[in-house]
Amino acid sequence: MWLRQLLSEIGYPQKTTTVYCDNQDTIALTTNRMTKQRSKHFRVRYHWNRDVCENGDAKLVYCPTSDNIADMFTRNIGFALRDHLCADIMTDSAH
Repeated sequence: MWLRQLLSEIGYPQKTTTVYCDNQDTIALTTNRMTKQRSKHFRVRYHWNRDVCENGDAKLVYCPTSDNIADMFTRNIGFALRDHLCADIMTDSAH
């Protein structure tokens, strides 16, 4: 978000940033104002992503784990999934 602000300040306003996420609970907490018993302990500062989405600066979109290219760089995945994700990158069929 800081990069969006910087670009806007130098004359390059940005459209809504799409964030692909494979965690459906995160998306639900961001889009739904209702709090569950297990989420009441979250501090106000952790609801920043909800505010950003409500302002229209970003939107969360579900991306299944099997299609999440970032997993290739952040965790140990099998050879088959790695090959699938590499093919997505090389053919530009990724999100």
